[in-house]
Amino acid sequence: MNKNKKITFFWGYRLHCITTDSGIPIAHDVIQNNIHDSIAAISLIDKIKSIHNVKFLLADSAFDSDNFYNYTFNHLKAITISPKNKRNSNHNHSNPFSTICPAGLNMTF
Repeated sequence: MNKNKKITFFWGYRLHCITTDSGIPIAHDVIQNNIHDSIAAISLIDKIKSIHNVKFLLADSAFDSDNFYNYTFNHLKAITISPKNKRNSNHNHSNPFSTICPAGLNMTF
């Protein structure tokens, strides 16, 4: 038996897609499963920079990070609306559209 043998595991790929409000896909990427959602989404945002009428991005809690909110605002001039990710609860968000206010109270958009 070769003791220097390295075993690696393959967990697959994921599809990330940006759609219009009516569900029409406008950008997509197939990425390795070990890449964080917010990093993958930045490459999608770069693909739709030429669309000038983007005002809001709706995203799930995987995209709840100040870096992602700031990137979408600075590059698209769009506001990202996503639920708060409880795993990120130890930092304050600058996103004014978070579903939890800075006092920790639930908000309704």
